[in-house]
Amino acid sequence: MDWIRENKFISGLLGITLLFVGGIFYYGYSEGDDFKANMKKFTGLKDQHRSLVAAKPYPNVANLKAREQSIEEYENAIDEVRNAFFEYQPEQMLKLTPGEFTDAMIKMQNDLRRAYKEAGTDLPDKFGFGFETYSKRQAAPYATAKLNYQLGAIQWLLEKLAENKPKSLINVRREFIDVERGLPATQRKSRRGNQAANAEDLELFEAMPMEITFTAGESSMRNFLREIATSKQYLYAIRAIRIRNEKQNAPSAKDAAFPAKQEA
Repeated sequence: MDWIRENKFISGLLGITLLFVGGIFYYGYSEGDDFKANMKKFTGLKDQHRSLVAAKPYPNVANLKAREQSIEEYENAIDEVRNAFFEYQPEQMLKLTPGEFTDAMIKMQNDLRRAYKEAGTDLPDKFGFGFETYSKRQAAPYATAKLNYQLGAIQWLLEKLAENKPKSLINVRREFIDVERGLPATQRKSRRGNQAANAEDLELFEAMPMEITFTAGESSMRNFLREIATSKQYLYAIRAIRIRNEKQNAPSAKDAAFPAKQEA
């Protein structure tokens, strides 16, 4: 203690030096722990990298090339499907006056009634083949072009059904298309729900939903479905189909017809 009192400067400097050395020691010790943790993490990542390199497939040049080739093949398939849709695109849609569309609709209905009469098919009274709305009023001038296109598509479809001689045509239900609802083209939304911003966002096709109900034999229906699937003039897509037997109860022994026993 006497030495410290007599040598205050040296003892103070020594104390500061000890504190400084202690701080360095503590800092180095703590940094050493971080270094060990980082080295442990690095070793783990290195082992993980080694495992990935040893695993198959590994993102090497060959696999990358194969991936790019598969993407190119997928894009080519998409282009083929798109081009197949464009084959059904009409060269032009006739812009009819409301009176001309009414005349075309009446002709279509008369032609179909004649076809189903020849086929022996029963039709409901005052059947409009899906266009009953326009039996009392005319179509809007801006809607006649697309309605006339749909008129031709429905006539083609129902003529193919008549050729297969169904027992009865019960109902044809046609949903209104957008232009019938009076929506301007700039306000119609695409199938993705967003408005078309440019030509690339326009729809590839416009759905014109309808449903038909008829009674026919198995072979008639099979042939009719084949006609729909192989159509080259219009694009038809069957979204749902329901087949129901006329007789809902299972056959019994009384319904069986056994041939009479004949002599040899």
